[in-house]
Amino acid sequence: MNGKILTNILSKNEIDELIAIRDSMNNSRLDRKKGRRINPLPDKNLLSLRIREKLSLIASEYSGRPMEFHAVAFGRYSNEFGIPKLLPHIDEVPSQTTLDYQLDGNTKWSIIIEGVEYILNNNDALLFEGENVLHWRPEKVFKDGEFLDLLWFQFVDKNHWSHFSDMMPNYNDFKQKLMLKIKRSEEHTSELQSR
Repeated sequence: MNGKILTNILSKNEIDELIAIRDSMNNSRLDRKKGRRINPLPDKNLLSLRIREKLSLIASEYSGRPMEFHAVAFGRYSNEFGIPKLLPHIDEVPSQTTLDYQLDGNTKWSIIIEGVEYILNNNDALLFEGENVLHWRPEKVFKDGEFLDLLWFQFVDKNHWSHFSDMMPNYNDFKQKLMLKIKRSEEHTSELQSR
């Protein structure tokens, strides 16, 4: 299942709640290799039940089965943290369904899922199968002052491996197929950039 964009998904009050939580957090981690700062939410209950239920329902409708809210992290991409980049990957965080939400930003930076390009605006989200599909962002040079503030919401169903083990299963065959996809995606990215 490829991605699905949802526009204007949160109310002003819900956005204000997210901003207040983000601004109160002091557990940020710099990821200079990817040009970003990350703030994982240490307790999902810090997020209101209203937002957790709303987004879980959206994830459930997208996936066609009941999904549970698993985790969320805030992230900011900016050249003040290094060179922003997100290479082709699958999520290592348990995430049968990922809701990639753009909280704020003053630049565009598309997301590519299995070769299909998606562009988000503020208060838009992209739903996709984070741990099952290859996704990345194309190369982009951020100018001074440009940024993107994102939240990554992860959802799993009741039978997900994360409920039974702390270790992700070993998917050797899957990884081999993934390497082929990465090679094809690099070729596709080069093609997009040459346009």
